[in-house]
Amino acid sequence: MTAFAIRRPFLILRDLVTSRERPDLDRLARVSDPEGFGWAILPHAARTFSACIAMMPARAALPSAVAYLYCRMLDTYEDLQPAPATREASLRAFAARLTSPDGTPEGRRLQPAPAIHSAADRDDRDRAHLLLVRRAELVDAVFVTFDERTRAVVRDLVRDMAEGMCWSSSTFAAQGGALRDEPQLSTYCRHVLENPAVFGIRLLKLEHGAAPELSPAQCEDAMLVGEMVQIANITRDIEKDLKRGIAYDRALANDLSRDAANERD
Repeated sequence: MTAFAIRRPFLILRDLVTSRERPDLDRLARVSDPEGFGWAILPHAARTFSACIAMMPARAALPSAVAYLYCRMLDTYEDLQPAPATREASLRAFAARLTSPDGTPEGRRLQPAPAIHSAADRDDRDRAHLLLVRRAELVDAVFVTFDERTRAVVRDLVRDMAEGMCWSSSTFAAQGGALRDEPQLSTYCRHVLENPAVFGIRLLKLEHGAAPELSPAQCEDAMLVGEMVQIANITRDIEKDLKRGIAYDRALANDLSRDAANERD
């Protein structure tokens, strides 16, 4: 904890000067220390949240960073795997691996993350996310150092996020890339950010020596916060999502068709 308190100001300063638009992919590919890699790539995975994670209590900061990196990997499968069946299989396999040691003592080594052989990457930020997936074993090496209760909280988050993304994948595929109504939008938002909100509360309860279970009222508060924040994220990314064939409102269906035609041209 003392070492992290010393390291924290440097992480925050680096976060302020790191270019999200032009990540140094060669440098990130050369980092070999697991924890060093996690902190180095976090600003490219978490954007504005990376500084918030660095300011968390020492016992919670590193598990939060690992959990966010795992969720970014799930996002990468969801965003850049064009085939729904491959996407959903990858999401479920990635989550399952957190409980499947690869022939070694429990929790000491995880099976490899599913590879992304064909990706719809569009910019350097996407390529940084693909690099994160390719180097998942470095994040795993940090994950397995946590105590079992912390691993369980991270594991639950990744499992629930993966299942929510599979729901989204199948729903968008069945409905031509667009959500049908406000209840579906609410379900989507809660899948995306309710689970991280629940994770944060559970992790901080562990930080204070309490059991990580949540009351129904705490779960509902997390749902409402997650829904509000994700609607803001959707608004920010409307144009990028339309280009990849996703619309969160039926009123955007015509724009979705026009962008798809432009992509073909």
